[in-house]
Amino acid sequence: MFESETLLSPLGEPAMGDDIDSVTRVHREKGLSQDWVVFHVGLGMSAFRASDGRYAWFEGQSDAPSQLFDSLDDWYLGTLRAEYTGRYGL
Repeated sequence: MFESETLLSPLGEPAMGDDIDSVTRVHREKGLSQDWVVFHVGLGMSAFRASDGRYAWFEGQSDAPSQLFDSLDDWYLGTLRAEYTGRYGL
């Protein structure tokens, strides 16, 4: 991944802030809908919605997605890849 980005894991350590459950819980306490499960934090925040398989990008401290994607590939290309293409010559 890239230096400012963290992909969260169900096996991550809560003390390290890289586990899905505790990060999702914190964002839900701040207003994130119960429908979303956070799986990435960094330049923005990303989550998936199990009910329809959509992926979302949240900018800043927003609890509403600024972009929705139909697949993980679309999410990656539209968010992280777009951000880091120039920096790393991707």
